[in-house]
Amino acid sequence: MRRLLTVPLLLAALVGCADNAILEVTLDLPPVMDDRSFAFVQARAASGADLLETWSDESSISGFRLRTGERERVTFGVEADGDQVEEGLLLKVRFCDSSRCDSLTDETQDPSEQHYDFERAFYRGEITTYENEITVMPLACDPAGGSCAHPLQMVGKCQVFGCRAGSSSSGCTGDDGMGARHFCE
Repeated sequence: MRRLLTVPLLLAALVGCADNAILEVTLDLPPVMDDRSFAFVQARAASGADLLETWSDESSISGFRLRTGERERVTFGVEADGDQVEEGLLLKVRFCDSSRCDSLTDETQDPSEQHYDFERAFYRGEITTYENEITVMPLACDPAGGSCAHPLQMVGKCQVFGCRAGSSSSGCTGDDGMGARHFCE
């Protein structure tokens, strides 16, 4: 299943002399758990966004329906343009009982979420890729019971692939991660 995620950060396809960039994300999602049968994805530029806050979303894209008893592999695109290309990226995957997680009417309800913090996801004029498996659905949080700690996956620039044909174990030259140069740089 493929979709272009349209949230404030992203809007169009990569074109000609592009000032934009696209990250193609593939997630292997867990099966339905309890009443949580959808995975709703949101993205924001890292500057000025906080993963712990609720993000409003005017996107027309609905969540991905999860399968009962089996995993679901989904692919979607996230686009950045202008100054956003140089910024980090924050991504939330919210597991809910409705396609846009809009059935949460009580402030004490908090969907289970998987968070991603990308060091660098975009390179001007390029399409990059990232794949991840969410092995188990995170537990829902109870904000009234104290602080919530959603699982956070820190994604270094070398975990984002692109700008090179063939396969490799890293998106960068060298394997040390420290000072390694991304193939798109």
